[in-house]
Amino acid sequence: MSQVPNAFQAVRPRGTVIAPTVAPTARRPGRAPGPLPGTTPRNVVMDSRGRHCVPLAPRTNGAFVIESGAVAQASVSKRQALVRGGI
Repeated sequence: MSQVPNAFQAVRPRGTVIAPTVAPTARRPGRAPGPLPGTTPRNVVMDSRGRHCVPLAPRTNGAFVIESGAVAQASVSKRQALVRGGI
């Protein structure tokens, strides 16, 4: 009767040079994604080599937004009116 090979006997023997069975295909580098709406040249992230890699749009839905004086006063007035029940 023949013996059933164990896990070490069932695999093919290793060669003298460890090489992949299939040669790797050459890949072309991809391009960075296009700029998002509202992106200005100063809102772009750079990689370690100093190249532009990811465009960033300014956050408008975050916890806070930097506002000008008139816009800030309008939002304060709106918030106060909401608290008082005027709107």
